[in-house]
Formats: sequence, structure tokens, C-alpha cells
Amino acid sequence: MAVGFKREISSHVEEYVDEAVELAKELIEIPTVNPPGENYEECARLLTAKAREYGLEATTVRVPMEQLPKLTPWGEDLPRVNVLAKWGMAEGPIFNIPALYDVVPAGEGWTTEPFRGVVREGRLYGRGASDMKGGLAASLVVAKALKDLKIRPWGSLVYSFSPDEETGGKAGAGFLLSGGYLKADMSVIPEPSGVDNVWNSGKSALWRVAVVHGKAAHASLPHLGVNAFEAMLHVASAVNKMKEELPTRISEYHSLRGPERPSINVGGMCSSGPAVNVIPEKASFTVDRRLIPEENMDDVEGELKTVIEDAARSAGVSVEIKTLLRAEHTHVSKDAFICATLSRNVEDVLGKTPTFTLCPGFLDMRYFVKAGIQCVCYGPGTLDVAHMRDEYVKLEDIKAFMKVLALTVYDVLALYSPY
Repeated sequence: MAVGFKREISSHVEEYVDEAVELAKELIEIPTVNPPGENYEECARLLTAKAREYGLEATTVRVPMEQLPKLTPWGEDLPRVNVLAKWGMAEGPIFNIPALYDVVPAGEGWTTEPFRGVVREGRLYGRGASDMKGGLAASLVVAKALKDLKIRPWGSLVYSFSPDEETGGKAGAGFLLSGGYLKADMSVIPEPSGVDNVWNSGKSALWRVAVVHGKAAHASLPHLGVNAFEAMLHVASAVNKMKEELPTRISEYHSLRGPERPSINVGGMCSSGPAVNVIPEKASFTVDRRLIPEENMDDVEGELKTVIEDAARSAGVSVEIKTLLRAEHTHVSKDAFICATLSRNVEDVLGKTPTFTLCPGFLDMRYFVKAGIQCVCYGPGTLDVAHMRDEYVKLEDIKAFMKVLALTVYDVLALYSPY
């Protein structure tokens, strides 16, 4: 009987794909750009309203403004708002779907408007379509589809919609879990893993900013100053040379592209003087270092510190190093209940067993695993179009994801008919 009922669920969910796409469009059209964290309140209002429209209990959890300097990498003072929505009973297991609503800046060169959801040739385009407003919208509409079948869960399905994942998640998932606002037995984050792949591991990341100090002077009298920008170029070049050795470090963990290696990105953000005719007294640049699981965070942090300080010393300037983010590697065994359940349902929907791989990026998954929650990432979209111009998600992948998620909710919460 359960097999037949699951077929009914899978078929029923197909009728809600268009609604999920429309909701994704609405979310894309709210430019929740991070940094700095724009339009979060508007997005939270939409998600709260939609959850209530679908019959879920919904509330918002705001981060106190006085805590933001410690929770946002650059100390932004824009509001951070989380949304919690619940369906089900107080008793039984808690199945959580955490979804992140912030997006990176759009950049240039788009063939569509980045903040206007556009469907073209079976794809939904827009900033966040893949990462991860498509997955967010699809996961929320799944609750409506299941409720419309007039079935009830033993336990509860809890959604947590959070900001700031793109800059570390401290004011989002981290805040909800550390503050006790969110509790769960298992979680599936609809990140763009690909519908035939599950991320059960995530890389580590270390973000640092190096601030080089020089001496200001009039640009016509450069001998009276110390050009911090020129010194910064020297320091940044020394850091960039670390790229030469990193590819020799090969991980036993594989992503979809094969064995993973560490990487380093220099100058994702940089700044210098205040005017054209001023010798800049301060200049800064960021370093984004991605670690493979075999590397030790403290060792990498020390290695980077030594290179920066030695280069600054040789340039005759002082340097200040600040840590913006430390995101540790996380891993969940593919033998865990949530992995086995997802795998079975992916096979039912797609006709093939999914792969389990390491995500090359860092994930909010680490907060959940640290809290003792079985958590993996699985969703529509792919990482290779995320953060790029003309970002998109395939509509057929949204449909497949919705089916897999609905069946997984069924398996975890033992949905039953009241009649």
C-alpha cells in the first residue's frame, strides 16, 4: 500500500511545478544581494506570507542589531531576518528543510535581467535561480502539495529560511541553531548539488583580509609618502605564488569533477586611497583559501600569516591581518538514514542511484552536523552556473527534486491518511 501511495504522491507533485516556478520568480525579483544584505525584510515577508497561505505556522526570528558586528564579516548594519515555518505534530521526528535566500551580486554581461525571473527553453534564469531560490521555492511548495493530499505527518516538517549563507551564515543558520530557535533530527538543504548527486561533505574555507599601512602624501611629492597600494601589490603577489604548490595536495575526497585540491583566490575584494592625487596610506585585499579535508585549519592560517607578514616586511610596511570567516570541513556518512532515504527516492524518480560527493564550496551544513543533526545538501541546479551571469535552473530538475523531496518527507515522517 505504501508503494502505491508513494506513486500517488509522486504523480500529484507534478501538478505543483508551475507554482514552484512562479514562487521562484517572485523570490528572484527581490534582490537579496549579500554583501551587504539588501532587501532581507521584503523577502522574509514574502516567505512568511506564502507559508501561511499554504497552511503552515510561520514566524520570523530577527537578529538583534547589537549582535550584527560579530555575526557579519564586514559588520553590516542591515537587518537579518530568519523565517521558521512548521507543519505537523509536536510528537515524532522533526524533518528540517533549511533554505538560504541571499544571493551574490549579479555582475555584468547578462542576456536577461538578473533580478527578473525569466523562463526560456525549459530553464528559469535569474540571480539565485540555481543557488538557491529555485530549490527554496520548490521545497516550500512541496508542503502545499502534501497538505492538499489531506495527509498528516507523524512528527513535523520545519522550514528555516535564512540569510547570509554567502558570507558564512552566522546570522542565519548559525544564529538559529546556537540560539535554540531551531531543533531537528535531520535536514536536507536544497543547495544546487544536481538532482542525481548528494553533497554529504563540504570543503573548509578561510577568509582573511590584509590591510597594508603606508604614509599619505601629496601625489606630486611621492617621496614624502609610502604608497600602501604599491606595497599591497607586492604582498598580494607573494600570496598568489602559493597557487604554484597547492595543486600538488590531492584529497581522497572527490567532487563531481574528481579528486579535490586546495585553492586560493586573491583580491576578491580590495580597496585603496581616497583620491587620485593622494599617495594612499592604506590598502587592503582579501584572500579566500579553500582547504581539502586533509588540511588543518590552524596550520593553513599560520602559513598564510607568515607569507603576508614576510612580504610586508620586505616591502617596508606594516600589515594588519583580520579573519573574516573560518568554515570547517563537514561530513556525513552515506550510510546515514537521511542519505539512504534520499538515495532510494532518487533511484525511484530518476531510475539511477545518486552519487555522494564533496562540495567544492563550504556549506551551512556544518552548523547542523555540529549540532548533532543528520544533514546533507540535495537540490536542483548545478554549482557550475551558480554565481555566474545567466544563472539558471532546469524546470525538469525542479520537478524531479520536488518528487524526491516529497517522497523523502513521506519516508521520514510516515505520512498517513486521516480517513
